[in-house]
Amino acid sequence: MNYYLDPRRVLGIYQLSTYTLTSTTNVQKLFDASPNGALTLSANTAYRFWGQFRLASMSSTSGNALLDLLGAGTATISSIQWHVWGMDGTTPSTGAAVTNSFHSSTAAPGNIFTGGVGTGMWGTLEGFMRVGAGGTIIPSIGLTTAAAAVVQANSFFELVAVGPDTLTTNGPWN
Repeated sequence: MNYYLDPRRVLGIYQLSTYTLTSTTNVQKLFDASPNGALTLSANTAYRFWGQFRLASMSSTSGNALLDLLGAGTATISSIQWHVWGMDGTTPSTGAAVTNSFHSSTAAPGNIFTGGVGTGMWGTLEGFMRVGAGGTIIPSIGLTTAAAAVVQANSFFELVAVGPDTLTTNGPWN
């Protein structure tokens, strides 16, 4: 079996219970299921990633958040491409207008969705990155307006190594 495609190699963090963020606009770890919310990645490796998060108790002032996949981590991300879609609304568990954004850096500057005055937000993200120098990543969030927002249980982030950072194909491409 190809090491890079082995489903047992999926690395993930899964929020078991709610986690209250600090009321600040500074970037902070999105998950507390591990003490530092940090994951060590291997050097010269390509990764595919995906995740989902939901927040409650956000500020009712228009705006939402930015995401920073590296956070205060130490890995050197040579290149990255990802997008996130979701919504900012009072009741993110009901249907509403979904918006999205696309990024080619580790941090999504400013609001990741069309800003609203709702106190809830959800997002789904996926992408691909190449890591040059190994080190840690700390998926992080920066609130547009400070509030003690609450990350909801079952929010998660996963990634899997798909090959070396020079990967161009995987499988019998002709």
